[in-house]
Amino acid sequence: DVVAGIYSMKELFASETVFFLDLGTNGEMILSSCGKLYGTSAAAGPAFEGGNISCGTGSIPGAVCRTKLMPYGTFTETIKKQPPCGICGSGLISLLAELFRHHKMDETGLLEEPFFTGGFPVSSGISLTQDDIRELQMAKAALAAGRSILQKEAFISDQKLTYLILSGSFGSHALPEDASLLGLLPDCHAKVLFPGNSSLHGAIRFLAETDSGKAKQTVSDIAQSIREVVLNQHPDFENTYYHWMNFSTKFL
Repeated sequence: DVVAGIYSMKELFASETVFFLDLGTNGEMILSSCGKLYGTSAAAGPAFEGGNISCGTGSIPGAVCRTKLMPYGTFTETIKKQPPCGICGSGLISLLAELFRHHKMDETGLLEEPFFTGGFPVSSGISLTQDDIRELQMAKAALAAGRSILQKEAFISDQKLTYLILSGSFGSHALPEDASLLGLLPDCHAKVLFPGNSSLHGAIRFLAETDSGKAKQTVSDIAQSIREVVLNQHPDFENTYYHWMNFSTKFL
């Protein structure tokens, strides 16, 4: 998937400092620096796709994809403006960011009362529980730890990143400022791109190339040039993972 995603935007990866995240049950990550590619993956689980979340759902019509806490209540936006049927991944990130901004949840993910006991009401029959937040924290921590370790391996600070690319259906509705506030994405001035299904775009570009031999060689070169970082064997992973359990933008 990530090789096809890189191929779909190969000029960008060749010339810019890019962090690429293909977010699904596994978070596959690529950091491109001066033409060098560093890659890893982290088991994020199904949380960002609505799995293991009490009122979670996929990115379907009616899924809450954005929330805003207002003085008179909670404003929700749903996919295709259908009646709310659950919360998808981008909606969960949006809600957590709003709870954090309005001090209804602290940086450890702890909800204030009465929400700790009863959950935070989002819409009729839909609420976010403390257990839901813990599920998301573990997924977010794994992804953020992977990103942090890749940046250390490449000696790239947040401020040196020029592009952040968030691939997959999750990115279609996510707000970068929400993801950055929670530590999922770096808090920097990089340009954020949401290409959708980048692996599909890469496959289409590959098939459309007139010189198939050159295209095959380029794909092979991309795959072979990625320096893989195996997180569960990395000496810093455990400490980095626990650091990113908190909702924080502080680079470890």
